[in-house]
Amino acid sequence: MKRECRGYILGVLLVLLPILTMMMIGLFVVLRGGHGSSNSYYARTASLFAAEAGLVDAMGVLQANRAWVSGFTQKPMKDVRGSYTVRFNQGAGPFQADDSVNNFDGAHPNSFRGNNTVPAGTALLVVVARVSGVERRLEALVGDTASLSMLDLPLLTTGRIRLQGDVRVDGITALNDSTSVDGDVQSNLTGTVNAIEWLDTGGTSLHIDGNVSASANPGSINLAGGVVTGGTTENAAPRAVPPLDIPSEIAAKSSSPSPTVVPGGVTVVGTGDYYVPGNLDLTGDLDLQGGNLYVQGELTVHGTVSGTGSVYVGSHTKIHGNADINGQDNIALYSKGNVELRGFDGDVILDSLALSSPAAAKELADGKWAISEMAVMMNNGSWTPGGIYDTVSQVLGEHLTGTPAGRDPSTMFRLRDRLNPSASTAQRFLHKRLDNIGRMFSGNSNYFGQSDATARDNFTNNGDTSGLVDAANDLNDSALMQLVYNLTSTLDFDSLGSANFQGLVYTNGSFYSANQITVVGAVVVNNDGSQSSSVIDGITVNPGDLFMNSGSKVTFVQDFFDDGGGAGGQLGVVLWMGR
Repeated sequence: MKRECRGYILGVLLVLLPILTMMMIGLFVVLRGGHGSSNSYYARTASLFAAEAGLVDAMGVLQANRAWVSGFTQKPMKDVRGSYTVRFNQGAGPFQADDSVNNFDGAHPNSFRGNNTVPAGTALLVVVARVSGVERRLEALVGDTASLSMLDLPLLTTGRIRLQGDVRVDGITALNDSTSVDGDVQSNLTGTVNAIEWLDTGGTSLHIDGNVSASANPGSINLAGGVVTGGTTENAAPRAVPPLDIPSEIAAKSSSPSPTVVPGGVTVVGTGDYYVPGNLDLTGDLDLQGGNLYVQGELTVHGTVSGTGSVYVGSHTKIHGNADINGQDNIALYSKGNVELRGFDGDVILDSLALSSPAAAKELADGKWAISEMAVMMNNGSWTPGGIYDTVSQVLGEHLTGTPAGRDPSTMFRLRDRLNPSASTAQRFLHKRLDNIGRMFSGNSNYFGQSDATARDNFTNNGDTSGLVDAANDLNDSALMQLVYNLTSTLDFDSLGSANFQGLVYTNGSFYSANQITVVGAVVVNNDGSQSSSVIDGITVNPGDLFMNSGSKVTFVQDFFDDGGGAGGQLGVVLWMGR
């Protein structure tokens, strides 16, 4: 019996042995193939890391030496298999697809991509990485991208600066901190020229709370009759102006969806990128809600512009200011062509209302008095809460308390109701402007039916200023008091109808402002040689020129550009290139 069992087992083994042998061979083949796949995957992944490391290394060298062109030749990775190469071609021969070009000196604009494809002040870096026979290429245009967030002055141009009529330039630390900072003005224009000048049109004033400097020869600054607290400096060293390749930024977003345009209404640009292949002419308002708008051609907005986000324009830009009193707007406008920033001449309409009836004239006078009185009482954001703020607020908005003797109540709402918002864009703007001022100074419980805490939360969440003065006063919130003071200070009682633009304006053409416009932020005008002269309102402006007409004001907000140190700072990627 045992012999029969042993024979049976031996027979089974003889049958299974070939099968087991085939399985072992198959397992060996599979493991060997998996090892090869694993090596291949490792090499592909590691080569990407090596290329990125090479780009960071090259940018680090350029950060220290903008003239660097020696490159790297199969520079090994530390403690990791692989190497990377960066090879510069500064025009010594035909360009190859792996050639990098350094054009920080502005003399080497050509690359393998064609003529004038590397903007001045940038470098085209091509990194070739190799790991275990696998190559990976990484291409990027690098430049001083962080420099725009490191501005330390509100007006910087490469051309002439011409100021006319009532003009003011100043600066504050932040929208919730009214500590003064210098509002400096600089023109990099050189030679024997009239670089910076002011024209008193009769009974007007110029006030610049900072230093005015020009790189031109002595006699280039003519601000006689104006006030410049920091003095003037001629033959000054040019300030570094950040270069931006606006067309390339726009082209890189050409596959993004188009925004939904609402004719005569509000066109909203939500989170994300939106692209317009030609011109964009808006008959209503533009509201940026955290999104970025890229316009290949011209941008014209006949209404107001507000919100937070970026706008890139491939040609000229014509927009109006905003009617809102909002401490949270922060728009970055980058325009290849001229920028025309205009208000709506709101004071002209208000003056015509005052002439139309004695009641309207008194409402306007009382409203101006109340705003001026508020700014004084708030004492730079430090005030003692009390009923006096409610009674003065009642002159502007709606409170339960009475008004000071001889003053009319709710003047902003009364003037608002004398307008016809459907008659014109200007009347619609002023209707909204006066309504916003009245709402800011109205009471929370009696007018809005909300708590002071709700008013504070509404401002924090969406910038709504309704009931904000009442909330700061009743809650004794020092931070909110400071912010309310700054917002009230932007309401120039002599220019209630003025519009505002909050953020940064950057153009390669010229900048022209008129009709009572306030820029809360900064303006950079950089002539890169791509634009031609233009005639605006009968005035010839050249690329790089800045012209601010009567009623224009610029308030520099340091907090918007809080990296400090001036333009020309940290190197960064301007544009990634597909490979």
